[in-house]
Amino acid sequence: MKVFVNIKKAGSKRYVLNKVEYDMPFESGTLKDILSFFVLKEVERYNGRVDGDILKYLTEKEIADAVETGKVHFDVPASDRKADPDTAVENALLCFSDGLIRVFKNDTELESLDEISDIKENDTFTFVRLTFLTGRLW
Repeated sequence: MKVFVNIKKAGSKRYVLNKVEYDMPFESGTLKDILSFFVLKEVERYNGRVDGDILKYLTEKEIADAVETGKVHFDVPASDRKADPDTAVENALLCFSDGLIRVFKNDTELESLDEISDIKENDTFTFVRLTFLTGRLW
């Protein structure tokens, strides 16, 4: 089943969301299952970039977009170290439990890791990472 995830465009100073399509293998699951699925897919994608031995070329549009953010690069990881899937899932679940990320399915916030959610074709998930600002106001 096809679902989407809203992802903020990397490096963009403006708030631009890209919809990324995923093939969800289950129709119902807990938020823990859903988070684990997306984290494992992203670890797989990241580790695939590490294994890539062909240098990707940049199109004119990609260069123009990168110039706007201030960093033109080939999207090649600086290290050949692979991400550990188990550690990544554990970290994502801990971040959710600690309140560092929020998860929305369509327009509804999912509030508990044990909350069961039915997943339908073309559902959209949004992950929001909360950033705590520090400093003083003099």
